[in-house]
Amino acid sequence: MKRYSPDKYSHIYIKESGDLYFVKSINGIRYKRSLKTKKIREALSRAEELENELRKEFDKSDFQRSERKRKGVHNPSLEILWNEFLDNKFPRVEHETRRNYGYQWKNNLSEFFAKRHLKDFNQKLINEWELWFLKNRDIHYFNPRKAMVAFKNYLLKKKYIHSDLEFEKLDKTTLKGKIKVRTKLTFTRSELQTIYNYSADTYGLIFKIAVTTGARVAEITKLKTNQIKSVNGIMHIDFYSFKNKQNRLVLVNKKIRPLIKEQLQKAKNQKSEYLFCSNRRNGKHVGLTSVDRHFGIVLEKMGYPRGVKVFHDIRRSFASMTADNGWPPLVACAILDMSLEIYQKVYCKVSEDAKSKKLNDFDLGLFNNRSIEIVDEDESDV
Repeated sequence: MKRYSPDKYSHIYIKESGDLYFVKSINGIRYKRSLKTKKIREALSRAEELENELRKEFDKSDFQRSERKRKGVHNPSLEILWNEFLDNKFPRVEHETRRNYGYQWKNNLSEFFAKRHLKDFNQKLINEWELWFLKNRDIHYFNPRKAMVAFKNYLLKKKYIHSDLEFEKLDKTTLKGKIKVRTKLTFTRSELQTIYNYSADTYGLIFKIAVTTGARVAEITKLKTNQIKSVNGIMHIDFYSFKNKQNRLVLVNKKIRPLIKEQLQKAKNQKSEYLFCSNRRNGKHVGLTSVDRHFGIVLEKMGYPRGVKVFHDIRRSFASMTADNGWPPLVACAILDMSLEIYQKVYCKVSEDAKSKKLNDFDLGLFNNRSIEIVDEDESDV
């Protein structure tokens, strides 16, 4: 993407396809929006409308504040300010992130802060909340400290408060040490077979790749067509680890190679760079929410309520099966993209079948073998 004309229209950018985009910093925030046209006159008109809308959204909190002053409300509740904070952040964050902030207020913050007001929001209140939260919290996956820090920064920026506040007790070390985590589980081989046999075209193939490679869900859903490689005539996937920022080649199981070829042709017809292209999100990859929804259907078939097991448990199951089958640990680690310590201490869970098999093969005759005796040489014989 490059500027349409640096001299005349510095905020209009053009892609190789000819589509025009609005790119501009407003109040320190960089916005990028498609203008959905290839004609410069239409683009300029839409860019002006878009800029006005963005400035109105950004100034919404200032308007709300002036309205409260006009009505004589000088000490608003923290709940009102939280909703104002969400409205202010919405143009700059994804919908999913806004939903996460709303979830935090509903589940971790409202019970403590709902009846509090702006004048109560000080360091003493923050310290009390940290202690309360560490004592009463439930399982969660989005850090409430992150939400509170963002809220505090918003209040500082809008000059609702005039001194910074510290979150000392609720640091990452405390959260990591005391957070209640979901029990790490694995699937049995029959359950993995049920997941493998899921019939939905796109999602069925995602599950098959996960079962046969142990890859992370994001590594599969964000696969691009150019990551399907041929090495000596054999299909491989060049997975990119978003966690460790590196690539790894993994052989594709021969039973799913024809399915991947069909998916490649489908992506080509849709003119998408992603192997698993979303029908709803034009040109983008399938979302994790859709994968979770289809995975929930499989779990229900197996009799599990939603939330008991998750997609990542397929990866744990793959790691455990490599250990059961006697794979060299370093080979398994290279395929899974993880350290040996994590592989052995976190992911590998030896199955009852593997333990029973080894115990059945145990030969009691070993006890009858004569032990080798080691004695010191007599100095006189030397």
